[in-house]
Amino acid sequence: MIADPSMLWLVIASGVACFFMAFVTGANDIANTFSTSIGAKSLTIKKALLIAFFFEALGASLLGGTVTDSIRSKIINFEAFYNAPEFLMLGMFSALVGASLWLAIATCLGLPVSTTHSIVGALLGFGLSAGHADSIKWAKIQSIVISWFAAPLLAGSCSAIAFSTMRSLILRKKNSFEIIKKWYWILIFLITLPFSVFLVYQNPIVLNTKCRMKQGNKIVYASPCYLQDWSSGHVIYATLISITLSLLLTGIGSIFIYIVYNKRLKCYNFRKRLFEDQYMNDIEQNVKPNTTCNGNNSSLNSVASNETQIPRLRDQTNKGNNDNNEQIEVSKGELNNKSGTKNDIEQNVIETFDQDTEIVFATLQIISAILGVIAQSANDTANAIGPFAAVFNTYNSGIREKIKVQWYILLFGGLSMSLGLSILGYRVIKTVGMKLIKITPSRGFTIELISGLVVLFFSICGIPLSSTHCAVSSVIGLGLVEARIFENDKNGNTDKDVSNGQSNANNVAVKKRSLCPFSYLNTSCVNLKLFRTIFLSWIITVSFSGKD
Repeated sequence: MIADPSMLWLVIASGVACFFMAFVTGANDIANTFSTSIGAKSLTIKKALLIAFFFEALGASLLGGTVTDSIRSKIINFEAFYNAPEFLMLGMFSALVGASLWLAIATCLGLPVSTTHSIVGALLGFGLSAGHADSIKWAKIQSIVISWFAAPLLAGSCSAIAFSTMRSLILRKKNSFEIIKKWYWILIFLITLPFSVFLVYQNPIVLNTKCRMKQGNKIVYASPCYLQDWSSGHVIYATLISITLSLLLTGIGSIFIYIVYNKRLKCYNFRKRLFEDQYMNDIEQNVKPNTTCNGNNSSLNSVASNETQIPRLRDQTNKGNNDNNEQIEVSKGELNNKSGTKNDIEQNVIETFDQDTEIVFATLQIISAILGVIAQSANDTANAIGPFAAVFNTYNSGIREKIKVQWYILLFGGLSMSLGLSILGYRVIKTVGMKLIKITPSRGFTIELISGLVVLFFSICGIPLSSTHCAVSSVIGLGLVEARIFENDKNGNTDKDVSNGQSNANNVAVKKRSLCPFSYLNTSCVNLKLFRTIFLSWIITVSFSGKD
């Protein structure tokens, strides 16, 4: 049944609400994609925004057109409103307003929450208030509640295991730079493979040929059909296409990474030599020719006392430890200058690695951020513009079993999300990328890789999942397996844990206890107070959005 033409005002109002929903989605959900890259200083905010504006619109336009069944049929049976399309349109408008209001509040507070759960809560509230509780699919709601616990545990555990493995096999080796130069293409393949699978199996591109596809337990023929439907009926061919596409992207990405990291290394080595020359000049200018090393000369003592005031390069800290993993170097300045509270992440002393190796990981984060924003925009676009597409299409052609989203609506959603990221995204970026743990390029790359793989796994299984939950949980899981840093006392014993920055010692050599990563958890490097607040916001997301 087609809606009353007089309801045009509701279509316009829903369009405005859709813009606001997409705006806050970009500021909250899409910000998670760049938070670790910016927190690790692999990307500047300006570069992240440039990537977002282009690839956000690209991902939304090419991959965001999946039929809106992913939003509507999993929570509410729209057929219950077949004879009242105007009421359905009003409900979709209300869902947009309720979900976007909660997202706006959470974003202003810097809390990363789930846009998927926000729109689910809003649709649930609409279904209950409309008196159609029997049309709500409670089994799906139950699976969402389970995902609150299953997804964080899986993402956090996998992130901890992955970082511990990479730390042992690569980062702590003396020749870590040579290792990563030789094998970085494998890491790129791990990024491109899930993206390629998503591109083939979840792509709504229409194939203008008759094709075989799978519907339930049956194989049927249809013309035209969607690429994602064709893939379900041609699993072997679709898998081969995914792998081939992944290898092609890996080759292109490897060439790009090689060029960029070599350019960055040259720039870094130039600054390093410049610093060393300036450092020696400062010493020569402050130390008189007749100065002795008996400790009584004031000019020499002045140079020594001002040593920490001269800008240091990052590689003045740890450059990796020896093969038996006994010693971990941290800078003298880091130990001396830390006097903050436990939850002040900037005060934490963490294990650092070879700077050349970190430069390679910083370059790899460009690839992971680009592919991450494409995949996430494709997923989150449905949350932002799905209800508006339902209103728009219901007004034009009535309630249908499936609704195809027009390309211009998808592009509108993608650009709106990019705008939201550029204006308000810094709040969530600071929370995830800078306030939960201290992030370096190697840590940030691990977080982005694992969270993406976990999202893909749950998506293939058909389990509703929040990419925000995975991203935050990956950050926490990695932080919990940070190496404990112990300070040497005057007798050479390593008995004082200074991971949280509580140290006034001059010793720069510290020792890590050689234990299994999971034999203890190092909570001193994680802002658990902030994480508790974030987790509470996850719990109330559905109820708050639904009440509005």
